[in-house]
Amino acid sequence: MKQLKLPMDSIDCRYYQDCDAPMCPKDINFGRCLWFPGEPTCRLRAVPDWVIKQKRIAKLPNIDPNKYFTLRMLNSVKQVDNDLQGIDPEYFGGDRLWLSKRSIKVGKTKSEDGQINSDSDAKPQENVGNYPLF
Repeated sequence: MKQLKLPMDSIDCRYYQDCDAPMCPKDINFGRCLWFPGEPTCRLRAVPDWVIKQKRIAKLPNIDPNKYFTLRMLNSVKQVDNDLQGIDPEYFGGDRLWLSKRSIKVGKTKSEDGQINSDSDAKPQENVGNYPLF
């Protein structure tokens, strides 16, 4: 079932009528949708990178199908690995907290002696919710 109903002349996709993917790159509001790993993905050949990541995430053996991903989360994933999990729908905090925790985790690595070092290539952590007014 589609989350957004648009007239067919505004969607240029041959699969749109029969597609059940909740996040369609052709929809204008797909950025507000949620995707669970058990749900279908876009079937077009030429798709954005986030759809490719969806397909890789769905193939992970230990992925929890009850945890969702948003467009912002999918765009922030650099590499799909076995540690990747979505957000629990009952968890209050949403993707903003997931993104901040992930940036901390990605920005730090362990050295040979077991100490944690920050990557110089990693983006600095944003202070979520603490924005200056002026």
